Amino acid sequence: MSKVGIFGGSFNPPHIGHLRLALSAAKELSLDKVLIIPALKPPHKVNPALASPSDRLRMCELTFTDKVFEVSDMELHREGKSYTIDTIRAIRRQNPDDKLFLIVGADMLLSFHTWKDYKDILSLCTLVAAVREGDGSEELSAYKDKMLTGFDVRILEFTPIPISSSEIRESIKETGTSEFITLEVKEYIESRMLYK
Repeated sequence: MSKVGIFGGSFNPPHIGHLRLALSAAKELSLDKVLIIPALKPPHKVNPALASPSDRLRMCELTFTDKVFEVSDMELHREGKSYTIDTIRAIRRQNPDDKLFLIVGADMLLSFHTWKDYKDILSLCTLVAAVREGDGSEELSAYKDKMLTGFDVRILEFTPIPISSSEIRESIKETGTSEFITLEVKEYIESRMLYK
């Protein structure tokens, strides 16, 4: 049995905040593997500046290079919105004995009860919510106790990088670069003329 993390998102673009979170989760939970899964159409976001699926997949491959990571294109081959429950069911079918950990940011946890089939998600995996060390964990714990009682939900405290993909896109548009992406992603964005 392997311990497998699942870290999805639009990754538009993937940045060092994403990387630090995924590495922290892998270390803290002693994960054997973390699946990095870019979404075709994230259900929680409407984004006109969304780079193509193939570009976002390639940027993930350039960002998540540690041996613990495996970048997956599984959501890019499905029609419609990329619902987490569909992804988890597919992973469970392929690897029925693995222990799954769904990694999300604190902002996602507080709306988790609005996710499609959220109780089914929680029955199939452990939910891991990342929170800034010493900040806001009381609110998350209260939410967890009220809305997600009876399920395995863990709070992962770590030191995040206070940056968002939208801020990075704005910086690239204005200055041509951002300090919060890897050099390889910066060069890829330049070569593809993304986010201009």
